[in-house]
Amino acid sequence: MQRARVVSLLEIAEERIALAQANVDAQRERMERLRGQQEATGTVETNLTILELNLSAQLLEQARLRSELGACDATRSSALGQTDALRRP
Repeated sequence: MQRARVVSLLEIAEERIALAQANVDAQRERMERLRGQQEATGTVETNLTILELNLSAQLLEQARLRSELGACDATRSSALGQTDALRRP
């Protein structure tokens, strides 16, 4: 994949992570509020689990994209090194 595309996807992944983390935090606050009111938290806990799984998936995608970006940079660096070697007298 082209480096620019990977960078773009990585930016999107980071935005999604921020949103997913905000959702997890809000759901945790909801659950604590319900516990304080001695209300049932089953549905909220289930939703929290789903939100946490989504966050985990987003973090895995971010790690994959960072790895791919590193591979792009390594390939680019290697290609530049080969070009420099060809230019030397």
